[in-house]
Amino acid sequence: METKFAYKKEPSQILGQVKRPIALVSINSQDLNKWFIYTMIVDTGADFSLLPFHSILNLGLDIERDCREAYLSGAGGKLKIHFLKKPILARIGHWQGKITLGFAENDDLPPILGRHKALDHFHLHFHKFKTIFE
Repeated sequence: METKFAYKKEPSQILGQVKRPIALVSINSQDLNKWFIYTMIVDTGADFSLLPFHSILNLGLDIERDCREAYLSGAGGKLKIHFLKKPILARIGHWQGKITLGFAENDDLPPILGRHKALDHFHLHFHKFKTIFE
């Protein structure tokens, strides 16, 4: 079964405006017995999925109990990430499964949906400003 999401228009300092491929991803908080919906940028170049730091509290997670620290280096410099020790339950359209998820220490980072245990489950198409999950 196929799920489609329209690209999201956002301002760009360089291009004026850009359209970004996004997906609505529901993340389950087992402790709170509740689902939280995040608009995440679909990033086929990202190894794993990331949410801003404040999402740890929203999901009822404990940094000491549930996460381990790692540092990533990239074009933006070095970034501290709190990775969940265990994959977390997520939904994209009709699909449900456990994804690898980290929380960036920097709250300015947008939510990113990456490949490991997430995008790798799908045939993914970008067509006419729509992200299509099959």
